[in-house]
Amino acid sequence: MVEERRAKIARIVEEQGSATVADLSGLLDVSSMTIRRDLTYLADQGRLVRSHGGAVSVRQSTTSEMRYDAKARLNLQEKRCIGALAAKLVHDGETVLLDSGSTTYHIAANLKDRQNLTVVTNDIKIASLLCSSPKVNVLLVGGMVRPGIFSTTGPYALEMLSQLSVDKTFLAADAVSLTRGVTNTNPDEAPIKRRMLVAG
Repeated sequence: MVEERRAKIARIVEEQGSATVADLSGLLDVSSMTIRRDLTYLADQGRLVRSHGGAVSVRQSTTSEMRYDAKARLNLQEKRCIGALAAKLVHDGETVLLDSGSTTYHIAANLKDRQNLTVVTNDIKIASLLCSSPKVNVLLVGGMVRPGIFSTTGPYALEMLSQLSVDKTFLAADAVSLTRGVTNTNPDEAPIKRRMLVAG
């Protein structure tokens, strides 16, 4: 029953592009709380993206940049696994660069207890997470803060990154294509990512 309802919700959102909690509640004759729980579950599975008051299809959400909180809920288990595995590549005493993103956030979460580590990042959430760790030095890349994305971009960020050399760089991407390579929905971030690759 639950799986059938969730499959129907996912199908409706995919076919219509979006749906509100109120519409789904009326259509499926269940409470708004039940719909919200179902939408959260489906978002965690990567089958849709939560939005204020409802959900949008994953297909539709890729035509514009998703806010950080929406990205953070997608493929959560996979991001945690990637974070744990990537953190194993980092050794105490190194300087690492973490690009902004909900996956790199999970790398940072696994670096909190490291010794004599320096983390350079353009992600305000990552910097905030790590700044409470006494053995981790945090260098936040300056620049223009992107609202809802919590990353810094622009000429100040580029200038700062051009002066850095790090042991390892962990780059984030919105998608990876066999024909187009690593892609990103925001053109302001592309030069930042290129500069990060040069630093590491």
